[in-house]
Amino acid sequence: MKAKIICIVILFIIFSCKKDETKSFKEELTQSLQKKITQELRQDGSSLESIQLIKYDTLMEWQEADLLLQYSNQKLIRLNKQQQQLTKELENVKTIKDFESNELKYKKVEDSIKHEIRIGESVRYLEPKKDRTGNYQAIFLLKVHDKKLNAVKNDSLFMYVNDKKVIFTQPQFIEQCIKKFKK
Repeated sequence: MKAKIICIVILFIIFSCKKDETKSFKEELTQSLQKKITQELRQDGSSLESIQLIKYDTLMEWQEADLLLQYSNQKLIRLNKQQQQLTKELENVKTIKDFESNELKYKKVEDSIKHEIRIGESVRYLEPKKDRTGNYQAIFLLKVHDKKLNAVKNDSLFMYVNDKKVIFTQPQFIEQCIKKFKK
């Protein structure tokens, strides 16, 4: 009986410590992001009135793969539209110089499409694990005072963070995922 009580007390202490670590991690994350945003807003002549962490999720490997696949698909859609526009512009070409310029742009878009297809294929045929990756997605609610308009704007901000408290924007995080999932 005493052994069970001691085990329960020890488990309680361990779980209590974990909650405090998580709370302090979230507070540190909010403070570091607040410093970063405040510096950027000073350049614009605005100020940060408040920042609040709304949601904080641990990302699984399959979620990272899904995020990368969605990003790649959206980029493919944009590139296809560019390719269609370049094809339409080809009808209005009058000089050889215009034709060569259009052809060069078309080849760049075509290479980008091939690159995105390779990324998509490397992720599609993967069987991502359901393990935690050490990366987190955080959603913040910001109140920014715009001095030019003399108004307060509410905005949300999606950021990605790793265990080392390094903050990533979405493009930076996508690049990290591309390196991770590349064959």
